[in-house]
Amino acid sequence: MTNKIGIVWANQSASLKSIFLMIASTFFAATMHVLVRINTEDLHAFEVAFFRSLFGFIVILPMIVRSRFKFLKTTKLRLHLVRGLLNTTSMLMFFSSLGLITLARVNSLSFTAPIFLAILSVIFLGERFRIYRWMAIVMGFIGMLIILRPGLLEIDTGSILVLASAFFWAGSMLFIKILSKTDDSLTIVSWMGVTTIILSFIPAILVWKTPDFNQLVWLVVIGCLGSATQLTLSQAFKEGDPTLLMPFDYVKLIWGIVFGFWLFGEVPDVFTWIGGTIIFVSGVLIAMREKKSNAKPTRASTSVV
Repeated sequence: MTNKIGIVWANQSASLKSIFLMIASTFFAATMHVLVRINTEDLHAFEVAFFRSLFGFIVILPMIVRSRFKFLKTTKLRLHLVRGLLNTTSMLMFFSSLGLITLARVNSLSFTAPIFLAILSVIFLGERFRIYRWMAIVMGFIGMLIILRPGLLEIDTGSILVLASAFFWAGSMLFIKILSKTDDSLTIVSWMGVTTIILSFIPAILVWKTPDFNQLVWLVVIGCLGSATQLTLSQAFKEGDPTLLMPFDYVKLIWGIVFGFWLFGEVPDVFTWIGGTIIFVSGVLIAMREKKSNAKPTRASTSVV
């Protein structure tokens, strides 16, 4: 049976493989979000984030060991540490937001990460944008305003945390852009694992509550899902073009709506649908303009985990 599946998979085109892997990545991410929300009812989000980092790193540890720790060799340690700090901050904020607002709202606002990345690339990397990209950025912020409706609704803590998380994740992706010029992708992932374990343990110990056996099992699953998300995402970008795959990242919003309604009785309002769609389309437009300008695409997703 396994051999038949392998043969069928090998006969598929690279584009079809990449699309399947991208959709699988969104499913793993959405499932992890659900489990994080459930487990943060009894454990603090900071502690859940630590265990996600710990068990996620254990998944990739065999690859590091087989390489005789070659993937930990780098001349850019300082950049890896800064990237780890940004990534950890983003994850702590994102996990904290999951118990405060609907899953659909979380996913919609998280799509602002590519927009923040575009702005940071102009400021810190000196990239030049033409009118099309600036229009896409403005479109993204319009979508964000449609969801938040400041002045009409009080901006809640959960939404602020998601937006802040997206901003810090954009900063993390900026460092991926820089590091990918000199370091292997697994080196970047390995140092991310090391740094996030250490940095997330510091706030986790302040709110520590020893998990029972059942909770520990779910924390292991969360860590595995986190690694599965990153591995399938990386392989998707390896198989296919980022501009082909970007639209399928929108499936993450669909999973969020399905799981939110099924498990928590959440019904997203029409403004979340409209705003989320506008934000997502703006991100796709930015990716398309990046390809046309021959900029090197990053192997990173809008997902902060």
